[in-house]
Amino acid sequence: MTNKSESKAFLEPGTFHFVKWKNDIRKAEILEKRICEDSSNDYIYYVHYEGFDRRLDEWVTPERFVKAVVTSSSGATPAKRAGVDEEATDEGEASYQSRFPKKRKLNDGGSVKGPKREDALEKEHEKNTKVRNIGAAVFGQYEIDTWYYSPFPDEYKYLEKVYFCERCMKYMKMKETWGRHMSLCDHKCPPGGLVYESGRNKIYEIDGKLNKLYCQNLCLLAKFFIDHKTIYYDVEGFIFYILTENDENEEHVVGYFSKEKVSYDNNNLACILVFPPYQRRGHSQLLIEFSYELSKKEGKIGSPEKPISDLGMKGYRAYWNKAILRLLKNCKGADKLRLHQQLLFIQ
Repeated sequence: MTNKSESKAFLEPGTFHFVKWKNDIRKAEILEKRICEDSSNDYIYYVHYEGFDRRLDEWVTPERFVKAVVTSSSGATPAKRAGVDEEATDEGEASYQSRFPKKRKLNDGGSVKGPKREDALEKEHEKNTKVRNIGAAVFGQYEIDTWYYSPFPDEYKYLEKVYFCERCMKYMKMKETWGRHMSLCDHKCPPGGLVYESGRNKIYEIDGKLNKLYCQNLCLLAKFFIDHKTIYYDVEGFIFYILTENDENEEHVVGYFSKEKVSYDNNNLACILVFPPYQRRGHSQLLIEFSYELSKKEGKIGSPEKPISDLGMKGYRAYWNKAILRLLKNCKGADKLRLHQQLLFIQ
């Protein structure tokens, strides 16, 4: 266990240490430190757990550090955690990052080409977004812990919470302001046209050029949960499909996907997100299937933009598993055998 004098001596950004995390001990790199706002006047530290997704990064107090492996980031050596392989990563992350070359979107919607330029953008992205700036988003009836940095104005930095109106997507710093706004906001559903309705679910089509502020605020909220999303303000070149779910009182926004108006790679989906409280309910598969139905209507063979996040990949795997099973169920005799052979060949 470290004391205050020790923490001032070696708990510096760029060094690696062992940190208590729930019932485990993980190796972590300190990314930033700041003075705690309570009466202790001690430092707290923002750490990244090696081998894990950045959504697990967090602020920790000195008491959570155990016997430190004090080494610089350039001289770090692999460490072993009890019962855990150091190479472990979130499911799917490593495999997809290796299978698909990284492609970054500029804020003007242009594609970035060339390994040097990509490396520079990757380093710039990691530098600018390494520390999560807001702790939680209040959205509808939920308070959701954020996963990643989102480029809110400077006055929002290190806020404990930011408040969103799920009807118009306006965001606010204070609970009182949010409460007054919610009592006056007369929006009943997302702007744009209703393009799908089934049971409790509806999908609205929104043009980023015609409803710019709504889409920009939606992207800022989505950035809390999508690590490499880089389109926040230049939304005019995109169409957004907003999925809602009805209850006895009103419609709630549960997720969305965006699509480029003009895609030279025939991408039928740019970003997809189901907000954490609504995940694991089949909403992502509905959005994915809808994106392919749009491709059919356009007479194109569409696919999502690469790379795909680990959670996005899980959604696509679940969708295609069900789609293949439906095909096999509906095929008979020789057709079923040929389809099965083709699927084995693809694998």
